[in-house]
Amino acid sequence: MSIAVSATIRPSRIFKFMAAAITLILLVAAALFWLRPHEIIPTHSRALLALVCVMVALTAYFTLRPVKKSLRIDISASGQIWLTQYSLSAGPKDSGKAGAYIEGNSELVYLLEDSTLWPTFMLLRLQASTGYVKALIILPDSLERSAFRALCVACRWIAAQNLPHTEQTLEKNPQVD
Repeated sequence: MSIAVSATIRPSRIFKFMAAAITLILLVAAALFWLRPHEIIPTHSRALLALVCVMVALTAYFTLRPVKKSLRIDISASGQIWLTQYSLSAGPKDSGKAGAYIEGNSELVYLLEDSTLWPTFMLLRLQASTGYVKALIILPDSLERSAFRALCVACRWIAAQNLPHTEQTLEKNPQVD
């Protein structure tokens, strides 16, 4: 059996909904703190709690803002992972090419040990040879069902192999995306 997999990962609609829901819940909580008619909590404390909720909502919105680019992940039979980022082209509307994807640079990355691989969710922490770490959230609606399962199996195989090149490329202070 070969673990070679090639899949295009699209931005997840479920993740977009969850990020919007978290932001909305925090904004509603801020409004409830601010507009609460009873004096159970002193006014200055209510204002402070409302301000904290708004700040956390804005931070959550900008931190959890979904990526609008597609990624292509290619796993070879030997366990090498190549990650390619695609961006949406902004071609002329009448040329018929608007909405096409333009391929970016491919990069060899390694799966880190602290990646999460569940049957319905994957959080892949991928490290480039430069030490740059990218966290990739993959939900079932990000790709086709068969591709999701194949990618999960391939990542589990790589994690079980404990390949030596992952320890060789670790940096002391990796940058996280």
